Amino acid sequence: VLERAGYEVVGVDVNPHIVEDVNERRCRSSEPGLAEALASAKGLSATENLAEAVRDAELIFVLVPTPNCGGRNFYDHSILSNVLFRLNSLKLKDKHIVISATVMPGYVHGTGQFLLRDCPGTSLS
Repeated sequence: VLERAGYEVVGVDVNPHIVEDVNERRCRSSEPGLAEALASAKGLSATENLAEAVRDAELIFVLVPTPNCGGRNFYDHSILSNVLFRLNSLKLKDKHIVISATVMPGYVHGTGQFLLRDCPGTSLS
């Protein structure tokens, strides 16, 4: 949606095969409409390099799994926390980060803000 609206979209993945597929416009998913959207994308790229991806970004979406593996009141935030820790190590300035994952109440304003403590002017939602 953002790419179709004219924004440059850079995805980050730890799997080099997924990065290559996105950059080569290959779709290995049966999700309806995905192959067509990927084939027509002009402003979409992917990388394994987080620093490269966020360098010029104003808005950063974090989409990672937060599995419920401990009962009704527990989500595993370890992958999300690792990404925020890595973003903090880049000392981002004046960015907005959107967590697009299920988190426990208080995570964003507690743990999330703490993990981004070295990123002045950067907000989190």
